[in-house]
Amino acid sequence: MMKVDLTLAVNYLPACGCLARLFCYLLTVSGIHPAQEIGGFTVLAAMLYLDYVCTPKSIFDSSAILLAVFFSQVHGAVRVSMTSQGHPVGMAMIHVIWGAACILLVVEPPAVRRMLERKRMYERFLPTVWLLASVTTSAFFHSDRESLGVLSWRALGFTLLCFGWIYVVGIEDSTQGIEQLRHNSHPFIHRMAPMLFSPVPCTILFFPLAVAGLAFQYLRRYKPSYIPQCQALESYARVPTAPPAEPLECITEEPPEEPAEDLEELLRMARQRTGWEPAPV
Repeated sequence: MMKVDLTLAVNYLPACGCLARLFCYLLTVSGIHPAQEIGGFTVLAAMLYLDYVCTPKSIFDSSAILLAVFFSQVHGAVRVSMTSQGHPVGMAMIHVIWGAACILLVVEPPAVRRMLERKRMYERFLPTVWLLASVTTSAFFHSDRESLGVLSWRALGFTLLCFGWIYVVGIEDSTQGIEQLRHNSHPFIHRMAPMLFSPVPCTILFFPLAVAGLAFQYLRRYKPSYIPQCQALESYARVPTAPPAEPLECITEEPPEEPAEDLEELLRMARQRTGWEPAPV
């Protein structure tokens, strides 16, 4: 299984390449006149399919990000042509609940993480249902045409959030290695899709919350372990010290005094053995 070393700059080249292609795409969209949207989107679809076929998938499927941006703009063009007006409160509630569910999937609290690990089908099925329900429901109601600045904000914010999830969460959680991210784009597309399809006020709220969720994931996964744990100075001042040791007393024993009679007897026996006699005085 291939591991990605995030300390190497070469592993960030796919993200840079995807961002450059996104800018080229936005420049192309800026040149499409509203009266020529059908022909323009047809040409863009052909270009994106060619990009999908020719672009190598080194770490993740970058073409899926561009296709998601394209589909969101087609969805917006379809809503412009609709005449039915949706209920503002009802539509807002749909997008708020959808965005909250996506933020919950980004943060992945322990209960949600255990559920996703136990039932892998939920990770693919539930976000897909939320995405399709929200996009399909809103497609039948009218929406005003968005300016190029709003479209660029949606596309750029969505792309950056996808990069954040891929490099912070996706690469580490890929149990099958990089091959899983190369061929499965649904984890980051579904989590960040509200940036593309929700109303602009919802995207303004969704973007910082998603960034905060990714920052929480980063701190939880890559928190440096070399930072020492500082203690209060009082804890060092209150370190108990051992009581001073009592001075040892040196006990000396004097040899027992032998009686004088015993000493004279021993001296006499020694003289007899050696034959030594004291000189007369």
